[in-house]
Amino acid sequence: MRDRAVFVRSRIISMINDILTVNLYFFAYSVMHSFMSSHNWKRRVRRVAGTWFAFYRLVFNITQTLMLILMLMVMPRPSLELWRVEDSHRLLFRFIQAGGTLGLIIAARHFNVQEFLGINQVRRFFRAQWKTEETDEQYQLSDTGLFRFVRHPIYFFSLIIVAFEPQMTLFKALILMWMMIYFYIGSFFEEKRLIRETNGAYKSYQQQVSRLLPWKWFKLKFDKITGKMD
Repeated sequence: MRDRAVFVRSRIISMINDILTVNLYFFAYSVMHSFMSSHNWKRRVRRVAGTWFAFYRLVFNITQTLMLILMLMVMPRPSLELWRVEDSHRLLFRFIQAGGTLGLIIAARHFNVQEFLGINQVRRFFRAQWKTEETDEQYQLSDTGLFRFVRHPIYFFSLIIVAFEPQMTLFKALILMWMMIYFYIGSFFEEKRLIRETNGAYKSYQQQVSRLLPWKWFKLKFDKITGKMD
């Protein structure tokens, strides 16, 4: 009995250490990613790099992706199972995940993927079309398609895919938690930049469309239905 208590205690301590380690990894990555995405940091880099700043976004995306992959490879993965759905419920979860994947694809078609990745910037550099005052991405406001429902549909559908995992472990739940935290907080800084780059046009868009959940769209539809009923 005593041996079992010692075993259980050691497992709990090990799990707590794993949770703290995973959170530390994600926190460090989030801080670094946010810092290197910040307007002030990129302004300093642009001042030093000049026209070579055209490569910043491409290099940033490559290095951040590699670092994320490496981090996921070396960090512990708490395997405690939080839930598991089977049979028809599992099929439902997979169906919702497939819908989330389709939503990601559709949302991606409403913005310039090559601009987002940094490919267009490099192309403009080699064509001598890059301007030193240019930011690392030329943003075009999109308020059509899925962007009519939420301002960040890619974030929304990414959360849907992870949240409806049929076999949810503690590690996957921690990933979901950090995605929610980073998407929500990061969107504030992202939208601050978008307001500046669209000369305030994004401000009007903010007032009409919700950030991550389409509650404004649902409220509008509900008001129309109740208005007709009255």
